[in-house]
Amino acid sequence: MHDRVRAGLPDLRHAGASLYLLPVLIMTTQHLPDAKARPEMTPPPGAREKPDPAEQPFRFASETLRLRMRDWLVVLVLVILATLLLPRVWTLVDDFETGENFRFPYDLSNDYWLVSRWIGEATATYPALTLGDSVVWGQYAGRNETLAAYLNAGMGEQVFGNIGLDGLHPAAMYGLVRHYGGSIRNKQVLIQLNPLWVSSAQHDLQGDEETRFNHPGLVPQVYPNLPVYKPTVEEVFFTVLERSVDFFAWTRHLRLAYFDNMDYHSWTLENPSDFPLSFIGHELPAVDENPRSRAIPWEQGGFTETEFPWLDLETSFQWQSFRNMIDLLRSRDNEVFVLVGPFNKHMMAPESRVRYEQVKAEMVRWLEQEGIPHNATANLPTDEFGDASHPLASGYERLARELLEDPAFFK
Repeated sequence: MHDRVRAGLPDLRHAGASLYLLPVLIMTTQHLPDAKARPEMTPPPGAREKPDPAEQPFRFASETLRLRMRDWLVVLVLVILATLLLPRVWTLVDDFETGENFRFPYDLSNDYWLVSRWIGEATATYPALTLGDSVVWGQYAGRNETLAAYLNAGMGEQVFGNIGLDGLHPAAMYGLVRHYGGSIRNKQVLIQLNPLWVSSAQHDLQGDEETRFNHPGLVPQVYPNLPVYKPTVEEVFFTVLERSVDFFAWTRHLRLAYFDNMDYHSWTLENPSDFPLSFIGHELPAVDENPRSRAIPWEQGGFTETEFPWLDLETSFQWQSFRNMIDLLRSRDNEVFVLVGPFNKHMMAPESRVRYEQVKAEMVRWLEQEGIPHNATANLPTDEFGDASHPLASGYERLARELLEDPAFFK
């Protein structure tokens, strides 16, 4: 504890004396001489008296650049140009490869700037699209074993582009089409309606408690009020900004694709030895070539018979969102076809199965009233389901074959 410091004074140095710091450090103010008792310092003769800062006029420091109004206008123009052009220029930097039977990278499902870019490319490449949640994406299937892939194989050419996303429930699907899918116009759109989203209050986003769910950035932020979703004012503000200004959606893309979903400041703290712009030129996450989940029949995967409560469609938020999305797509001159299900009835408890048929009949009734072509007859064998709603590859192949034989399907 006694740090010994050599005093440095000539007479002490010669005597080998040292100065200990501890007594200095523990010295209290009472050991100090009274300030009032200290003699007033007298400036040396000829020294200039220091002026009072409060009486001096304000002056800019020599290193400060003063901007005039014209300079501020130039800065404003540069900021606007950067905001408009950077996301567009970045499309030349990102190595975003698609190809036949492409499906969007699973790990970037919340990257709506890149999703919008893929939708734009798909609408420019394919005459028809498949839209839905992970059933359309192909949770238990490889890239070339999805519904879109088997439809393309059955037609002998690349006709359907797969724009399905993991967890894209109807409310999120409506938000995606509305805010990021403006390029979906004059297309044939096959929409898969997964009944799972009206099977319980939790799936319908009407639970009593706040909970986590997929794609909160695509659902209404203020109205209607969702009991399970309570975003902060800051979250609402930036969600609206990302929807409205391409630049902010692009910055979110950078965070998700290159900064482990961290902001730039946090990333540099976590990676202090990495060059901040080293991400430029890096490849995006690879396309999922293989099934995301183990592709085995649901009984072998540990699933058991389940009771699904099923909701009244008249009060279902997801059902109303699905109807709104259909109206929006049709208002953009799209030709819509709805695939209802399939749903794994083999996994339902008997009472739940009866209620499911009633809910499905109500869905079909509305589709017929609206004159929307649809198919609600899909009934896969039990060993072609991976869980309650996801087919295995053999199930997708069967579905594609039945759709291509359906007279109401796109011709």
